Amino acid sequence: MLFLAVLSGYIAEYNLEQNIERHREKEYMISLIKDLQNDTTGINNAVKDELERIALADSIMILFEKKDFKNNTGALYYIGGMLGFRVFFNPNDGTIQQLKYAGGLRLIQKRNVVDSIQKYSNLVRDLLRLQELEESHLVEYRSVMDKIFYASVFNTMFASKNAINIKQLDINPPLVSEDKKNINDLSMKIVIAKANRLSELEGLDVLQSSAVSLIDLLKKEYHLN
Repeated sequence: MLFLAVLSGYIAEYNLEQNIERHREKEYMISLIKDLQNDTTGINNAVKDELERIALADSIMILFEKKDFKNNTGALYYIGGMLGFRVFFNPNDGTIQQLKYAGGLRLIQKRNVVDSIQKYSNLVRDLLRLQELEESHLVEYRSVMDKIFYASVFNTMFASKNAINIKQLDINPPLVSEDKKNINDLSMKIVIAKANRLSELEGLDVLQSSAVSLIDLLKKEYHLN
């Protein structure tokens, strides 16, 4: 009888612990879904920003190729300034970090869920590496801007407290240099940055699909609306 009582107590305690862990697991998944939903919004914004800067890169290259580009320096200054901005996707990875480093992954009993979370995390890592590479390209681009553009002109364009907003010019101020080599140096930096942004667009598209699939999987496996 004593053995049965002890065994029953052990089973009851074990079942209680299991219920607590299943509840914690579900809470993690609810939190992860919220993070992923925020990520999809962030990805959409990042795609929009990347497309805008790729279009700007194409536009400034077209302007530089024109023989009369000196008549469009206002547009060159505006596009040149916009191309120097850094607008990246920042993942909402709080829940994933907890799962990885606070022992949360051991709570997940569903192997397909663990694999999908890891896949998504790897895709985020790959995208962040591309963004780090873009940052290095932007540093190189900014380092040669002074060969073409006057800082005093840019100073008049940064009229907003939000540095990402600059005024478009209704005049055509002079350039520091119209030398073909200097223009080619700047253009090469623009082309390299554009190529990296195209890779980021592909990465963002894959990441978006993975986020949506993971949300659907979590809702299905944990019976969440």
